[in-house]
Amino acid sequence: MAGEAKLDFWNEEHSIILKGDGRGGLQIDATITDGRTPCSAYLRVGIVLDQSYLPGIISELREEFPIE
Repeated sequence: MAGEAKLDFWNEEHSIILKGDGRGGLQIDATITDGRTPCSAYLRVGIVLDQSYLPGIISELREEFPIE
């Protein structure tokens, strides 16, 4: 994945943002709020994944188990 995708939820202040560098790196940022005004609580979570090793594994699997 290369680029950014943002998922907003209708009528809520929740969002999930996915950012990919095109080389297997993926960053996920999620924000969830309770929607109360003026004092709201929120949770923010960030995750960074590295999947740059997957092309090598997939290539080896294709050699071992060819698809006709």
